[in-house]
Amino acid sequence: MLPFEDRERESVLRDLESEDEEVRRLAVERSFGLRPAEVVPRLVERLGDASWRVRKAAVERLGAWPDGDAIAQALIRALADGENPGRRNAAVDALVQSGSAAVPRLIEAISTEDVDVRKFVVDVMAGIGDPRAIPVLVDHLEDRDQNVRAASADALGAIGGADAVSALIATVTADGQEDLVRYSGLCALAGLQVAVPTRDLAGVLESPVLRPAALEVLGGAGEDREAPGVLLKALGDPGRASREAAMRALLSLLAWMEPDACDELASRIREVGQGAPQI
Repeated sequence: MLPFEDRERESVLRDLESEDEEVRRLAVERSFGLRPAEVVPRLVERLGDASWRVRKAAVERLGAWPDGDAIAQALIRALADGENPGRRNAAVDALVQSGSAAVPRLIEAISTEDVDVRKFVVDVMAGIGDPRAIPVLVDHLEDRDQNVRAASADALGAIGGADAVSALIATVTADGQEDLVRYSGLCALAGLQVAVPTRDLAGVLESPVLRPAALEVLGGAGEDREAPGVLLKALGDPGRASREAAMRALLSLLAWMEPDACDELASRIREVGQGAPQI
């Protein structure tokens, strides 16, 4: 008769291939019964399982595995599996759950020629939020692929910091930059609630596509004397998206202001509202 350890291992291996998804899920939970060298490959394989419950269990197990570097390498390889979108998406979740331990491998992986992998790596960096990723994300604001550039802007917004803000401002104000990338940069700046002078946003404020996102940015903390006037005027914009963006930005400004300035702006808002009931 086989020793208990071998019997348990064979049982886990058999159950991982079961047609019953609950049996497979429980086998993932029992993966500690495998040999150490088998655990990660088998769990990564289950990331592509047809059942979301099995994939979720594999993500949780991988996130708890102590060898973060080995996990990162295996999961980054899984990002290149173009045949199984479920495995790719689950690998992203597992990498985010792995946390900062995965960042060095992600920084290496972002140089790949596979544009899809670059995009996934950027998304993972955004989910982890480790500042060590900022330099490579700034570099990839100039990636060959527009979607990677836009994702890099999103990621910098998720991480924040002075270097991220400077790079985002440069991106949204750069001549010739695509609207998709500029839009991502503006949304990132709005989420960070940093002060961006109105004059720096003059170009994007004139764009019908980008104007709502640019107006949101004007609600950031700061003492830009021009911002309230621009936002009050935008309350009368013909486009609903711009009007609502101006409303949100004004509310944000009110939250940042000192009491006297807040009362003054609130009074101006009331005046505009009384003159335009549709607002």
